[in-house]
Amino acid sequence: MRTCKAFVTTVKNDGLAEIVFQSDHPGIPGASDEINQKVCHCTPGPITIDAENGAGARPGDMVMVAWDKTARRKKTVILFGMPAIGLFIGLLCAAGFAFIFFPLMALWVVFPMTGLFAGLFFSVDFIKKLQGDSLPRIVRVIRSREDMASMPRVQHCPVGNVDDRCSSCSGSRC
Repeated sequence: MRTCKAFVTTVKNDGLAEIVFQSDHPGIPGASDEINQKVCHCTPGPITIDAENGAGARPGDMVMVAWDKTARRKKTVILFGMPAIGLFIGLLCAAGFAFIFFPLMALWVVFPMTGLFAGLFFSVDFIKKLQGDSLPRIVRVIRSREDMASMPRVQHCPVGNVDDRCSSCSGSRC
């Protein structure tokens, strides 16, 4: 499970919080190294995303955010597994009906394709229901906003900017 430090900028009503963080390495957060090697990231900067607010963080809090990599694997297995199972069931149905009725070539096309498309439809529908599993999760509050206010600015700015005109944190000051 990959983790990083972030700041909460907004708490939403649906249990989500908008967070901003500076990625410790260039790339798409939560993506594999293989994907990140294929994408150009010329302008690294602060990243703003939604995360599940499991720790009850408030705006201004420094939090620890974690990405669950098993959720992506689970979705991949569902996306490819259910259509494959549907195709296999369609082939079994075609074989069964071909021996009962007569060897009709259309059965060997219609049943497997129906099973394949039904499996694809159900897998996409099931993945939409699991959409919240792939969001990063706030696992704990490292420092509250009250503690952050008494710290020197350089220690808690996500982009390490000491300039007073900084507006890197989602349009607000660090």
